[in-house]
Amino acid sequence: MLTTSFVDPRADPILADRYGVTRDGTIVVALGENSEAVTFATEEELSGAIVRLTNPGERNVYFLVGHGERDINSTDSAGYSQVRQALESKNYGVAELNLLVTPQIPDDALALVIAGPTKALTEAELATLAAYLKAGGALVAMIEPSAVTGLAAGQDPLVDYLAGTWSILADDDLVVDLNSTMPLSGIANDYGDHPITNRMYNSATYFPTARSLTIGSPESQLLDLTWLVQTGTNSW
Repeated sequence: MLTTSFVDPRADPILADRYGVTRDGTIVVALGENSEAVTFATEEELSGAIVRLTNPGERNVYFLVGHGERDINSTDSAGYSQVRQALESKNYGVAELNLLVTPQIPDDALALVIAGPTKALTEAELATLAAYLKAGGALVAMIEPSAVTGLAAGQDPLVDYLAGTWSILADDDLVVDLNSTMPLSGIANDYGDHPITNRMYNSATYFPTARSLTIGSPESQLLDLTWLVQTGTNSW
């Protein structure tokens, strides 16, 4: 049985804090002691929350460390503590992973995030990453421009791997967007048709120190590449 109730978070701040509600219009799906906040009232979001709560298996996301990546515990402007908190609020487990110390990606890894490395991955790490992806793993790679890292073309094995295996070419450049109030932070002008970006059409997003990407021609017929974000014509 599904029951619903409406709560004014200002009238009942204790209940709002219990469920992590920070904005009006938030829908909380609760089952027993577990709950999940949904900020977009779509069938996909609501049904997904119900499925996750009724099937509370482990869903762990690992953040690679050891190469100057963004710190998921840091609260400063470059820190990713809010990213970690957002994932944990969706019932994801979040942990760091150092492949230099533990040369294996855990079997329970739903995804691996490489958040802005400033030093190159080793060939052994890339081999581990390639095996993980070949077995069906998921990767989010946020690659800083060489102007930030100092890793010129040919010195970043991760860039070479993405180009050679996935036909995603990280151009050796730095995006400048004259439509943005911060020219070195590109502003999204258009989003691709993909579940990742479907909820972003009415939102402005900025991408500081971004590098442009070129989609190549994949050798594998099973590989389907979709662009997600494009800047406007006043960017270069």
